[in-house]
Amino acid sequence: MLRSLIIAPNAQLRRELEILAESSTRIYLLDSLDHYPDQEELGFLFATHAPQAIFLDVFSSMDSLEVAARANRFQPAPFVVALHRFRDQFMMAELMRSGIREYLYSPFTEAQLDEAIDRVSEAIRQAGGVTDTSSRVFGFLPSKAGAGSSTTAVQTALALERIPGTRTLLADFDLGAGTSKFLLKLKEGYLIHEALDRAAELDEALWTELAHRVGTLHVLGSSGARPRFRFEPTHLRFLLEFCRRRYKTIVLDFNGVLDDLTVESLAQAQKIFLVVTQEMMSVHMAREKLTLLETLDMQDRVSLLVSRYRKKAPLSLTDVENALSLEAEHVFPEDPGAVNRAILIGGSVERVTELGKEYNRFAEWLVDAPTGDLLKPRWRFLDFFSTLPERYSSVRQAGQ
Repeated sequence: MLRSLIIAPNAQLRRELEILAESSTRIYLLDSLDHYPDQEELGFLFATHAPQAIFLDVFSSMDSLEVAARANRFQPAPFVVALHRFRDQFMMAELMRSGIREYLYSPFTEAQLDEAIDRVSEAIRQAGGVTDTSSRVFGFLPSKAGAGSSTTAVQTALALERIPGTRTLLADFDLGAGTSKFLLKLKEGYLIHEALDRAAELDEALWTELAHRVGTLHVLGSSGARPRFRFEPTHLRFLLEFCRRRYKTIVLDFNGVLDDLTVESLAQAQKIFLVVTQEMMSVHMAREKLTLLETLDMQDRVSLLVSRYRKKAPLSLTDVENALSLEAEHVFPEDPGAVNRAILIGGSVERVTELGKEYNRFAEWLVDAPTGDLLKPRWRFLDFFSTLPERYSSVRQAGQ
């Protein structure tokens, strides 16, 4: 399917094309805008969606040609399909001079759209294909400090990288602590700070200097707070756009503070995993986080992970779920010995342990699940996995 944006201030053109796109099996409509975006908004759209095609209203204003020029600055550049109320020879000539070869005029038909898609798809194929942009970006957010979120993020990233064909990046956005540095025994350096500072100039050579290697896993680490560090939102979007073009899967590790950097980053995550323990304070803080995420209109992307699960904890799993009005997507058993041994070697929890097996199952689900299925709970039973409640595992299949 062709990943597409509609940019059309003209309501008639926009709605006509939306109706066709919604019924088409050949277009994946990423977003539909009723205005011409400026450079910053366009950058955000490209960092988030990496569209292959833009259906652009050229009837409403000549400013549309400036939007096309801005879009052409991104790499890979999208193919622009012009939209107009009627067949305008003068405008067609202007479009040709601007490098726009596709032109649709109202009323749009299914056949007209299919022909345009055929030509755009062939142009993409001849260009060697647009570099795919990962849609599997996962944010790990703790209910509170010490909830085990960083351990879960790091171990999940290590497990993902062991799956063939899954090129994975772990990015430590906990700028105040640098937990990944400790867990993986990374060298010193304010690397994620530098990546944010220099996002506009990122290339392969610079990235090689910034990204650590832990086996085959790439890690953009943090060494803790840097005095007076301030990030630019545009730089964050450039950084994440660069990362999305290089990696199939990206794991973002956050601290528990919903500051500007965390909120901007979470906005680009496909899934937000809220990590909680069975402690009362952890559950209370998780409720606070859920309320804040709801105000940011992110609640539909939140799933619950329970770390350090114990059968005899003061709060049962049901207690936690009831308190948060949210079912746990996945439960990780408590095993401090296995975690400590992993820290000593700066690597993975032993895969023969129940905790290690569960990290592997979770990673396999993240890779195997269709993109849409990640947005809804799924169930299955693991009656042989005695350390967890029977109804919980890495994959939950509805109706069982």
